[in-house]
Amino acid sequence: MAEYNIKKVFRSVGKELLREYFNQKAPGAEIDWESVGTRNVETLFWAYKALPDDIQQTMQGELNELFDIASDRSNGTTLHTIIKQAGLTPPDDFSEWTLPDQTMWLMLHGSEEDKRKLSRFSDIDPIAERFWFPCKLYNGGAGKLDYEDGRKRRLETSVSKFIYDLEGRGKLCMLEYFDREDRGEECFFLYLNNHQKMTPQWHGQVCEWLRDPTSYEIVFVYNYAKNELRIRAKGLFREHRVTLCQIWADVMRDTRLDDACFEKSAYDIDSFKYRETSALPPELMEDVASLDVSFLDVDLDGTGKERMTFKLAEGNVYDSLEKRVPAESSPRAIMVVHRIKFKLKLTPKHKHARDISVTFSRSQTDLFSKNEAYREQLQTIFTKWGVIAEDEVVEERIAKAV
Repeated sequence: MAEYNIKKVFRSVGKELLREYFNQKAPGAEIDWESVGTRNVETLFWAYKALPDDIQQTMQGELNELFDIASDRSNGTTLHTIIKQAGLTPPDDFSEWTLPDQTMWLMLHGSEEDKRKLSRFSDIDPIAERFWFPCKLYNGGAGKLDYEDGRKRRLETSVSKFIYDLEGRGKLCMLEYFDREDRGEECFFLYLNNHQKMTPQWHGQVCEWLRDPTSYEIVFVYNYAKNELRIRAKGLFREHRVTLCQIWADVMRDTRLDDACFEKSAYDIDSFKYRETSALPPELMEDVASLDVSFLDVDLDGTGKERMTFKLAEGNVYDSLEKRVPAESSPRAIMVVHRIKFKLKLTPKHKHARDISVTFSRSQTDLFSKNEAYREQLQTIFTKWGVIAEDEVVEERIAKAV
């Protein structure tokens, strides 16, 4: 992107629009507009420098924003859409204007909301697809919803907790939400406080070394027409972006990500972070007389920094888990199950009365080291349950048995 220069902005915007802008921002400024030309903007530049510092600073921020927006021609479509949605009526020849002139016109005649939309959307629309992480929701997404404020606040606190636990920044978080009905999309801009660094900053006539308050940004965009969620989170690994998307799905839509979003492990044990998954499916009741989860090794916050084990000997593992992490304090969906042990007893027809323990991690199991008299039946049970993929080859897994 080209480097901002206020003279470049003065040269790129038409004189009548500049006159209107100065009249709006600095109505008392004395400017000889007859001497202001398309290329010769020195008169305007000197008039600008004569303005009070607070007015200069306001104009600097706005004109820098205009410069960034107008530097990418693809933002023209976004600008025209915002004008149409706002019900504004631009001049008849507006489509023939340059993008800097069109941007200045919206800055002069649009609402603060319109200008915020243009600023935010012009930041994300030009970002190439490869810089986003895409995924889908499990239940089709449920279309367009009206969110209550409690969900948005919970998204702030959940994302903040995850980033703070992971990196030590992001303890503070603010959410900005926009619905882009023309695209069937909704945008969630999350601004988190960043790692602090000392920089020289001017305040009035004094330059001091102060903490830089610049925020760290995470953006979610959900297309409720296509059920596609994507995230822009610079500097995070794939697994962390997946976890953030899962947080969004859990908090905003009461669902989880589609399985295709995850890197597949050898054994599907992650769903056993939910109590209801541990209930014995009806189709297995003729083979299994009783079953308990006797051990659960789980990463509580998805960062790898808060890993705990829960044992049946100390009480029901799900009661213990819910006591340690109440559902309202952190989305259950971000948890990662690393290891689980099942204690089960087969029905009398299998002629084995003793308890059997079977352990699974994400990549290994001791199932194939069990007695061959009931090993095949165990494989059938855990395949029907979805823990073992149906196309698993027994001989390959025997070699990997714990």
